[in-house]
Amino acid sequence: MAVKEVVQNVCVVTLRNQLTDTLFTENATATNEKCSSKNEKQNFSDLIDDQQWNKKKILCRRCQCVVFGVKKATLLEGTYFIKRNQLLLHSGGKDPKELREMSVGGTEGKQIEKTDMWWFTSNEYAFDTIGFLTIDKLDVLMCGDCEFGPIGWRTSDNKNFWVAAERMNYA
Repeated sequence: MAVKEVVQNVCVVTLRNQLTDTLFTENATATNEKCSSKNEKQNFSDLIDDQQWNKKKILCRRCQCVVFGVKKATLLEGTYFIKRNQLLLHSGGKDPKELREMSVGGTEGKQIEKTDMWWFTSNEYAFDTIGFLTIDKLDVLMCGDCEFGPIGWRTSDNKNFWVAAERMNYA
């Protein structure tokens, strides 16, 4: 193989690797490795319209990817809209209002936090990006891009999804 062909092949491989890195890896410059892993209080009146729909994009706290676009989820307090026995049945017997502290992969959090403010949807297609994982017999939601979470939970029948409002960023 001639030197010119070798140089061309090296350039093509380098370009392909750069393109792959750009398209298929998380954006390191946008990832906040030092973001809080705990719930943070929010002023929800700034985040909802008069019908409780989100009026801002709902973002992952760590990588800033969009979890919900505008008007894709409603803000609810508590889980009062499902009877407790149904709630425990659909959540593997665990209280879904108690989520582990967030981490990449979702299993490193040692502390448990209570959460009462939720972005709710019954439409799995309302998400821009989302990941799923089972932790402690609870089907939890994770960031679909950087796997940070748990950011919420879903029922075992995959019909109801709750995202913890105090675990998200907004834009």
